[in-house]
Amino acid sequence: MAATWDDAKEIRLLVNDPQGCVDIIAVASADVLPAAPAQQTYYYLQDTKRYVGTDLESGATAGDYETKKIRISDDRITALIDALGADMARCRVLKLIMTKLGAELQVKSTSMGGDQSTYTSLKELYDYYEKQARECEREIATTADSGSSRVINTTAPEIAGGLL
Repeated sequence: MAATWDDAKEIRLLVNDPQGCVDIIAVASADVLPAAPAQQTYYYLQDTKRYVGTDLESGATAGDYETKKIRISDDRITALIDALGADMARCRVLKLIMTKLGAELQVKSTSMGGDQSTYTSLKELYDYYEKQARECEREIATTADSGSSRVINTTAPEIAGGLL
């Protein structure tokens, strides 16, 4: 069965792409975006295939929503799910994100007094995603090992001729 947008959404939420999002809701178009959007929820516009969000909690109009940057396309995610399965696709998506980090500088903090900005270093971003990818692979290995149907000897060993 071919992967769907809902499958890609689950992978997207697991790898935090787009960042800061706890849920993604699909809507037909910008005309039906809610006036009172859920916090930290982005909306997927099915007609334009864009992700949008706003910081407003009420009184939002379509003009208040801004496009959110994604690192991996939905088509790429669904193709990976079809080829590798959902678990391995998640690991591969994390690795693909790692390859794109060089083009990003994210603001870590700002100070208005002296117009000073601190940016998250590329190393910090890379380490974060590398850790996530390693953890993903470890989870898959653990899951694969737990259902391996291996037979092991469970009898007590004979020590000192069985006198102990």
